[in-house]
Amino acid sequence: MKKSSNLLSALKMAFVAVFLIAFSNAHSQAVVSVDKMNIIYRGIENPVSVAVPNVASNLVQVVASNATVRKIDDVHYMLLPTTNAQSLSFNVFSVTGKDTTWYGSFMFRVLPVPAPVLRVAGIAINGEEASPFAMLKAQPYLSAALDNFLFDIKFSVTSFIISFTNGEEVVSEDINGNQISKSFLDKIGKMEKPVKVTISNVVVQGPDAKRAAVGASFLVK
Repeated sequence: MKKSSNLLSALKMAFVAVFLIAFSNAHSQAVVSVDKMNIIYRGIENPVSVAVPNVASNLVQVVASNATVRKIDDVHYMLLPTTNAQSLSFNVFSVTGKDTTWYGSFMFRVLPVPAPVLRVAGIAINGEEASPFAMLKAQPYLSAALDNFLFDIKFSVTSFIISFTNGEEVVSEDINGNQISKSFLDKIGKMEKPVKVTISNVVVQGPDAKRAAVGASFLVK
């Protein structure tokens, strides 16, 4: 049986574009990898594809530290990091009869899923772009989403505080759910436009449980 150091191996991380590509000939072999892209996200299942050249896929096995491994088929797996994991190792091996051959241990950093971007009336809140009051009345909902992220992760807003300033008075309301109340909209409607509205203390529900989201402000014209 060949030693594991002489075996070609490849590990493909579909979601972070990590590729380990092996080239070999009679005199040399090389492995090429993408640096600093070895990332696993906490709180969600991360897809991993594993293949070992010249070894039947049904013989290949994997184990991981600080993570739960769920096998999809002979090639595809899901990695779910433990809650407090900062890193994990992903180990590939095969078992034939009484013989176990190890093909390598791959280290990954574990990062939290990024904070979602808030939207009101379907418009991303950035503090500068104004939302027409008529549009806000027609779509009085606060939503949260991840832009340009590798995974299609859904968030729902469960509570927030909305406020604006009327002279020296701060007018605010605690909202349960994601809908701005009619009474608060009526107060905005009576103000001279534009009105700077602030969203704070936002709580969203994601795949990794409830979390705080970054607040923001926007103009109503």
